Amino acid sequence: MASPRDRTVNLVRIRSWGLAALIAVWPVALHADPAKLPSPENSDIPCGIQFVGTRNGAADPRGEFTIFVRDLVNNPVHGCAVTIDFCACAGAQGFCLAPQQPDPDVFQVSADGCLVTGFANDGTLRLSLIGHATTGDAGTACAPVIYADGVSFAYSTHPDIVVAAFDLDGAQGVAPPDLSRWLADAFAGAYRSRADYDCSGTVTTADLARWLDVSLGGDSGASAANCLCH
Repeated sequence: MASPRDRTVNLVRIRSWGLAALIAVWPVALHADPAKLPSPENSDIPCGIQFVGTRNGAADPRGEFTIFVRDLVNNPVHGCAVTIDFCACAGAQGFCLAPQQPDPDVFQVSADGCLVTGFANDGTLRLSLIGHATTGDAGTACAPVIYADGVSFAYSTHPDIVVAAFDLDGAQGVAPPDLSRWLADAFAGAYRSRADYDCSGTVTTADLARWLDVSLGGDSGASAANCLCH
């Protein structure tokens, strides 16, 4: 059993360690500026994300979208980590994302293929993601969530992001067989978000024009390989 003197010494040591820890973190807390945290309301996110194919191993630039991250005083948040979370959409929309993304601004794709991370230089992140739709029927629409340095944009003033794919069958890139699938979605009698390329909430001839532009452009001539489907 410890003597009263030993218990006193131990208590002093514990208090000393606690004080040392407080001193160590105090400068961080003192200099942390809440105004520099990402602000969902001041940031810009795309209305939609459209998966594309590749040409000579490069992602089709027609699929590029931009995320601008700003802080509470509307300044760019330099070098923040931006993650696009498709995980909640697993089994809902029927999309397949390639685990190896050729866009150099993609830092990482999670092992399950539903988290994509990049870094916003000068508060800006531009990405073009490769993938395709599954061959099954389209399911219920589901919006991915964007995080910037851990701050969720899910409950901001931005509308839900619409995820779509030009390559609707996962074979031969964006090709004529995809057109027949797009037409089936357009006349399905129910909203098919995977064929909505302008984020209008409907599938119209404006989306067909976008599909034709990608198909005839030739930069999605090959389908994304080894995609992880949800």
